[in-house]
Formats: sequence, C-alpha cells, structure tokens
Amino acid sequence: NKAFKSKAIVSAHCYFSLLEHLDSLFSEFNGSEVLLINNQAKPSEVLLDKYPNVKFTTINLPASQRPLTYDTPYFLEAVGASLPEDLTGVLVLIGAGPWAEFYCQWVKERGGVGVDFGTGFDLLIGKNTRPIHRKIKSTSKANGVIE
Repeated sequence: NKAFKSKAIVSAHCYFSLLEHLDSLFSEFNGSEVLLINNQAKPSEVLLDKYPNVKFTTINLPASQRPLTYDTPYFLEAVGASLPEDLTGVLVLIGAGPWAEFYCQWVKERGGVGVDFGTGFDLLIGKNTRPIHRKIKSTSKANGVIE
C-alpha cells in the first residue's frame, strides 16, 4: 500500500520509551545540536541542566494553535522558515500536537531526524497532562530528569 511508504508506524505513546532512555539518546549527541520545537521554555532548561554537553536550541511555537480548523495555518510556514536548510545528523524533538507530522516531514527532507515527542515535554517539567500519565507511574521519574 502506497499510503504507508516511507512512514514509521509507532505507538502514540512512544515518548515514554524516549523519556526512559534519554541518557542513551543524548550520549550520541554529546557536543552536538538538538532542536526542540514546542511552546514551552522550561523543557530546554531541564534538559540543559541534565545534559550540559548537548546544544539545545528551541524553536518556539505560538502559545496557542487553536482552533484546529484554520484554513491556512499561518504558524506552519513561520516554523518551517525557522528550520535550518541543512539538518543532516540533527535530532529534532517536536511537541506540536497534530502539526508535528508536518514538522517531522520537513526535518526529514532537510536530512535530520524528526521525532514527535508529544507530551513528553510536559512530563519533563512534571506536568501530567494526559490521563495515561497518571496511570503509568514509571515515567514520573523519566530517567532522573524529573525530580
């Protein structure tokens, strides 16, 4: 089926596994840049405190992307223009709700690895924003990042 060509199919909760393995993930990016696309400043502070040898750069999203019924989502182009043209070897963690798929595709087209980190950013700063967060206690510590 062509609909799934070049697609990765994973659980909507794959960020739980990423949170549990941040040490391993960021050891591969020691001294390298990792981009964060989200609408919160605190996750980058938490990550920088825990992983000072990684260069975290945040591309800020608008504070609110509601309603989700835009005919022309103006913020997509603004974020797309903020992405470097060459992202070869760059990891980009994205927390952008339904718009993350667009950003992941653009990152991939520019040679990077785009990961829909979703509400993993919320968990990094200790916010349980989804019902599943209250059910899964193991993520509350997120490999030592969340105190």
